Amino acid sequence: MLRTLTSITGGLAAGLVLGARVPIVAPVRSDTMETRMASCVLASLLAAARGRSTATRAPSAAAEAAQRAPA
Repeated sequence: MLRTLTSITGGLAAGLVLGARVPIVAPVRSDTMETRMASCVLASLLAAARGRSTATRAPSAAAEAAQRAPA
């Protein structure tokens, strides 16, 4: 169904996996470079939006431990 919609409308379908800490780009082997770039742009925009919304949250225990660890 997705192929039909994209071919009829001439649009792009970006593949992302949501639910992880960061969005994961999920390209298909048959995707064009334009579609792969659209997926990357969408993932980047989503990560930036999440970064703004989580900037006021307290850091996690793992992040605090990483900051305390000697370099």
